[in-house]
Amino acid sequence: MSSAATIYVPLSIGVQNGDFEDNSATPPVGWVGGGYGLNTSYALSYDSTSQYEGQYSLVINASAGLAGISQNLGKVVPGEVYQIGAAMRCDTSNAVAIAQILYFDQFGNIVVGPETGVSYGPSIAVNEVISGSAWVFQYGTGTVPFGAVSMQLQIYCAGADTCEFDAITVTRLSNAIPYYLQLIPSQYQLAANFLQLLAVLLQPIVDAGICAAAINENFVIATATGDQLDALGLILGAPRTLPFAPVGVNTTTTSSVTTGPQPVTTTNTTYIDTVTPLTIDTGGNQEVVVPYLVTPGVGFDATFAKNHSSGVAVTSTPPSAILDDADYQLLLQAKILQNQWDGQADSLWAPWQTLFPGGNIYITDNQNMTCTVFLVGAFTPLIQQMITNGLIVPKPEAVAYIYDFPTLPLFGFGNLNPAFIAGFDIGNWS
Repeated sequence: MSSAATIYVPLSIGVQNGDFEDNSATPPVGWVGGGYGLNTSYALSYDSTSQYEGQYSLVINASAGLAGISQNLGKVVPGEVYQIGAAMRCDTSNAVAIAQILYFDQFGNIVVGPETGVSYGPSIAVNEVISGSAWVFQYGTGTVPFGAVSMQLQIYCAGADTCEFDAITVTRLSNAIPYYLQLIPSQYQLAANFLQLLAVLLQPIVDAGICAAAINENFVIATATGDQLDALGLILGAPRTLPFAPVGVNTTTTSSVTTGPQPVTTTNTTYIDTVTPLTIDTGGNQEVVVPYLVTPGVGFDATFAKNHSSGVAVTSTPPSAILDDADYQLLLQAKILQNQWDGQADSLWAPWQTLFPGGNIYITDNQNMTCTVFLVGAFTPLIQQMITNGLIVPKPEAVAYIYDFPTLPLFGFGNLNPAFIAGFDIGNWS
């Protein structure tokens, strides 16, 4: 008997080779060709160059509609709630990829809906109209109907198309309804209509319980996205919109430029990196380049298509003040660090590694109510501005911070990240 404390705990159902990492056979190990209503008019192969995750994904090149594979997942109990998840994409125009669960009774007959004639099981589909489309990961949820005793997992192409699958998962979200129905006295256990009525009345309560049980998992900062992060930011007092206006690169060339790959010196290299496009403009002779090398305090290297004279402005578009999920996640983690910091400099080392893996932080007390904060890590121009505007590093009241971003790699030994710390002839002294 399930306990009331565990009826809402998600339980992963073992899908054999659901990530298709075992590519030793076709159909994949754990799967069989065809299934209920499916055929085997396909060619199966494994994709190792553009897979969703891991090393392989499964490609179904169907020569007829409803071609696919299936896997039996064992027994079910009416009233249980199951969720199917799958990464899918279609490589042919207007194709439809489908992943679904079907339920069967004790005689092996499919359990269908009373009006639609289709299975009660959860189903998800991806319909792409652009060749070579991106992966889409989706979830579908459904309740096991009365009369069902087993379930089958199916993935297939709806038409004669090419579909790709990866990361197939099945999760039992709740066994609440079976738990409560078994508490009904034995004299009513054969009253099917009565039990079905109770199941209908219980379903909204079960749904609320599933939602409550998923709150912790869905609002973990490390995996939260979108509105979930916004809700966390409201609690932490850190909105997604920055309290300052970020700036872009604003410098001037101090050497002339000819076409081809070459270095150009500038008055400063503030916020120049190897990702952000730079606009260099000599009158109407404008072009956009992306540096492939930045020499801090000196200039950058890029491939130029036009000639430019010395004294030309080099600029970039300022970052948005509305953070994307990755930067907002970092801000929220930093806010938690600020709220929990005990005021000791040594206490920042471990949390800093969480924020910036492989990086280091050193704080020097200047004995005049100021501290120099020496930061080593991979900082984008926007994150540097978030740091210098006091949003990342915890700070005692009435103490001014002076931030120092050294030229990397810094001279030192024993660091596992050579991009940050290096030895003789490579590492910089400051």
